[in-house]
Amino acid sequence: LPYAPYVPDLSAVTVSRVGKNLTTAKEVYNGAYKYLETVVDGRNCIRFTSGTTLKNTPITFEPNTQYTASFYAKSENFNGATSDNNGATFFYSDGTRSHVKVGRDSTDWALYTLTSGRGKTVTHIGVYTQEYRAHVYLDTDTFQLEIGAVATDYEPYSAQTATPSADGTVDGI
Repeated sequence: LPYAPYVPDLSAVTVSRVGKNLTTAKEVYNGAYKYLETVVDGRNCIRFTSGTTLKNTPITFEPNTQYTASFYAKSENFNGATSDNNGATFFYSDGTRSHVKVGRDSTDWALYTLTSGRGKTVTHIGVYTQEYRAHVYLDTDTFQLEIGAVATDYEPYSAQTATPSADGTVDGI
């Protein structure tokens, strides 16, 4: 067994437990300067504008582990946009990309799923947008990032933090 130093009092240690949804959409896109929190069609959303490129590390990603992000999103053209390629590309640092493409004049929400590559290590997740005459809306209340290669039913992000007693026991966790 590897060496582990003796710790006589664990009360200075913090223990965290999260469910299958590892973070929130806001944590993923925290720090971006080209997004707006808004409500569209009764949904809490983040709106990305053109020219946005963002990469963020909302969690500590485990090595050689697949992650799946899922969320509802839509894109809307304006000011005469005619391209069917409007939208945003969501990506993992391992090179996996998923284009959120909604055709011209579409107002439908769609579920998007993006799974990182098998056998690769993710360091961050991000987004970039390309069309200056389109807005991309991501429904923040449906965003889920989980370990695994398959999107499962949505579960809101939840985290519990506790401090162990001196003997190492933790109530509730």
